[in-house]
Amino acid sequence: MNRTSRKIAGIGIAVLALALAGFAAACGGGDDAASPTDTPVAPSDTPAATSGLQEAIDQIDAMIVAAEGGDLAAAEAAFEAAHDPLHEVIEGLETSDPDQAAALDEAVDDAENDFEEEADADHIIEIGQIIRDLLGQVQ
Repeated sequence: MNRTSRKIAGIGIAVLALALAGFAAACGGGDDAASPTDTPVAPSDTPAATSGLQEAIDQIDAMIVAAEGGDLAAAEAAFEAAHDPLHEVIEGLETSDPDQAAALDEAVDDAENDFEEEADADHIIEIGQIIRDLLGQVQ
């Protein structure tokens, strides 16, 4: 990885950390802060194992659509179907891009907590979009 790529990756990680912090504040806040998905995140330039990637994307998309329609049971079922593929992607990233793996793992943990705490649809949609954005960065 050349010096420019490292700088871009570092900036991307910093932006991602800010986005996740904004999401955490939005979940506990209740103000009209911008969605953390409004902040662009630089894609990873490192190759990663894509085992499970498309299945994870499809299931997270289904989760978001179900939550947008107010069907939280279907959203949770889609998230549960995405569980194993998500962890396959995370494991594939651990060696090639540990920061991205950690960010995705944290977002998945946040979604698990949201479902356990019976969060409202807006929170499920927001964390789904964060996970989807992170999956979109996997190449």
